[in-house]
Amino acid sequence: MDFQSLTMLYAGKKDEELLQLAEESHQLTFEAQSALRGEMGKRSLEKVGAPIVAAPPAVSIVQKTEVQKTEAPNAPPIVLPVGEFIGEVFRIYHEHLWLFVRLTLPAVLIGMIAILTARHEARGIARYVSRDLSNVNTVLFEVWIVNTAGFLVSWTAFCVAFAAICVAVREFRTGSDISARGVFGAVMTKLGPVLRVSVLLFTIFYVGALATEFILFVVLASFVSKVLNAVPFGIFGSTFVLMMAIALIISRVALAIPAVVLDDFKVGQAFFRSDELTEKKWAILAVLLIKSVLGGYIAGMLPFWLDGWIPAGVHLPSWFSWVLTGASVLAVTYVEPIMFIGFALLYEKANSISLDAPHESATHAASSG
Repeated sequence: MDFQSLTMLYAGKKDEELLQLAEESHQLTFEAQSALRGEMGKRSLEKVGAPIVAAPPAVSIVQKTEVQKTEAPNAPPIVLPVGEFIGEVFRIYHEHLWLFVRLTLPAVLIGMIAILTARHEARGIARYVSRDLSNVNTVLFEVWIVNTAGFLVSWTAFCVAFAAICVAVREFRTGSDISARGVFGAVMTKLGPVLRVSVLLFTIFYVGALATEFILFVVLASFVSKVLNAVPFGIFGSTFVLMMAIALIISRVALAIPAVVLDDFKVGQAFFRSDELTEKKWAILAVLLIKSVLGGYIAGMLPFWLDGWIPAGVHLPSWFSWVLTGASVLAVTYVEPIMFIGFALLYEKANSISLDAPHESATHAASSG
């Protein structure tokens, strides 16, 4: 049964029936739990009924995290073999390729439309500069606002896709049957926290990007032009390296998305939890990030690069540019899920090991005693 059908089913039940289902929620699928939680929230039943949990344990993940901090404050960071982990990411992706494509395609389309629309509007605004130079600062500010809005819409769309992929990865690991519609339905129940995390991540990244531009083109402008100008793509390469470094640092808190959508962490707690789970995971984060950034860039540009090999004398129809754009969208859709799957799987594995560690330590201490 899909998410919408479950929502309608629970809407027709009495309060007592919903409370009874809540007590047995660990037997329900993720979609059913999300629909039930939404209906109980509408009726304010969670205050009098037992909270819905995703598994039988009596304590929540947030409580377990606090126990871990108390019992093992100096516990070593969780170690995951990089090669084995990346191999599992690709295995999950290829086993459920079509579902991940369906979860990612809307974000790619929305992102492309948002950025192209922003650029079109920015060009329209910039035309006024040539006519009247008296308000150039205002025009440039408006162009910046439009471009930023386009990137924010694209970023948010990909964060929602990331949240959906997190739900899918958890369901795969529990052996549940899922659908793209059900996954997005589950994400909609947590849309508010997901959007707040998305905006915070965007703000952090955007401030970092502005700092990078300031460092390269203001503070070190003369140095860069003298030392790197002789090297092909020297300035571009320096910018790319710095941007990748910033993105790698920000990826330490990217697991805040699965924290809020899977385990009901509050936004602030989710960022701290992400930082804990990614401690000393630089190699995994770097591989996933480079794979996504370089792979996504190459995939998006490849159709247009191939177009450059077509002889100039060959007549192409007017709609051929749309074919190139469509091929670019499909190529990016094929490449992008890998990073999101990797982040989701990293959260699941690190979170599971982290929560089990205190109990294993206590068991070992008891047996030793």
